[in-house]
Amino acid sequence: MVIAISLVEAVAHLVDFLGMGILLKSQEKIRLGDAPILPESIIKGDRWNQPVGQTTFITQKIQNNQSATHYFFTAWEKENLKWAQQENFENMMKTQAEELSSPVKVTIK
Repeated sequence: MVIAISLVEAVAHLVDFLGMGILLKSQEKIRLGDAPILPESIIKGDRWNQPVGQTTFITQKIQNNQSATHYFFTAWEKENLKWAQQENFENMMKTQAEELSSPVKVTIK
C-alpha cells in the first residue's frame, strides 16, 4: 500500500493541525509529489486559493469499467491531541494499510 499524507497547519486561520491522507495499492500508484503553492500575487484577496501548508498529491491507475479502490483518512487535533504529531498520524495509516493488506480467512467446520 502507498500512503500520501498532508499535515495542514492552519484551519480557518487558527493554529490547528489537521492530518489528511490517501491510501491505495502500490501497483496502482502512478505519481506522488508535492502540490505547488500558489504565489501571493495570485492568491491575494481570494479566500478560496489560500495556501494550506504541506500538501501532497497522488495519482492512481484506473481502467474503464473497473472499480478503483482507495481510502481517505483525516484526523484533527481537537478530537485527539496525538494527531498534532505527524508521526502518530502516519503510524495510524500504516497500521490500517497492514490490516487492509491482510485479508480475513474464514473456515467453516
